[in-house]
Amino acid sequence: MNLKKFIYAYKRDQTIGLINTFFGKIGIKYRLKNSIQKRILFLQKSLKDITKNVVQSGNYKEIQI
Repeated sequence: MNLKKFIYAYKRDQTIGLINTFFGKIGIKYRLKNSIQKRILFLQKSLKDITKNVVQSGNYKEIQI
C-alpha cells in the first residue's frame, strides 16, 4: 500500500480521512463524513425544505427542480 496516500488523508481529514483511505484500499465503497460535510448536507436539505425545490431568482425563476 502507498503510505503517502494515508499520510495525505490524515493531514487533510485526520482519523476520518485515514479510515476512508483504508476502506478504499480494501475495496469497501463506504465513506465516513466529517463534521463539515455533515453540516453542508444538513444545510442543503434545509434549503430544499424552505424553497420547496423551486428556483428563487435568476433566469429560471419559479421553475421546480
